[in-house]
Amino acid sequence: RRLFGARKISGMKLFLVSSETGAQQETELVNHFFEKGLMHFHLRKPSWAIDETRTYLDQLNPLFYSMIVPHDHYELVHEYGLKGIHFNERNKVHFADYKIQNTQKSTSIHSLEELEDNPSDEFDYAFLSPVFDSISKAGYKSTFDLDDLQSKLKNRSKKSEVVALGGVNAKNFLRCKAIGFDGAAVLGAVWNSPQPLESFIQLNKLCQTSAIQY
Repeated sequence: RRLFGARKISGMKLFLVSSETGAQQETELVNHFFEKGLMHFHLRKPSWAIDETRTYLDQLNPLFYSMIVPHDHYELVHEYGLKGIHFNERNKVHFADYKIQNTQKSTSIHSLEELEDNPSDEFDYAFLSPVFDSISKAGYKSTFDLDDLQSKLKNRSKKSEVVALGGVNAKNFLRCKAIGFDGAAVLGAVWNSPQPLESFIQLNKLCQTSAIQY
C-alpha cells in the first residue's frame, strides 16, 4: 500500500440502504441508526407493496422522515414528508412525472458516462456501483479500475455528487474519499454484520474523520 501521509479532508457523507427484503428487527435498528447520527437513509424494498412500505415507515420515528429516500411508491414522499426520490433502472421511466417537483432527486448509475450523458444536472447525487465487490450480492464483482476512476472523477465536467456503492465497508470507506467520491453508501457491511449497530457506529466515525492516510 502506498503511503502519502496524512492530509485534511472534508467529511464524507454516509448513506445507508435498507435490506432488500427485511432484516431482523430492522425498523428498530434504523431508529437506533438515526439516533446515532444517520443522515441519509435509502428505503429500497423492490418487491413490497405500498401498504407494506407504509407499515415500515409507521414503525420509524417521524422525526427522521425528512432523512429517508424511497426507491418506490413515490406518493409516500409527500404523505410522510420524506427527503426525496431515488430513480433506478426499474423506475426511471417515471422521472418526467416528478422532474419539476421541489424535492431532492437521486439515481443509480454503473458508469460515469451515464452521469455525463444526462441532459443537465437533474440529479442531486448518483450512486455509482459496484465500486468494490459486493458484500450483499454474491458474484456481483467490480469492473472499475480505481486509478482510472479517480482520474475521471477529478476531471468530469458535471458536478452532481457521486456516491460509491457496492462492497463499501470499514476497511475501504476512506479510500472512497481518496478516489474522489462525495459519499459512500453501505448495505451488506451493516445488514450482514452480526452486530449491525456497532458496524454502523464504526462507519459513522470514519465518515467524520478529519485525516486520511495512504
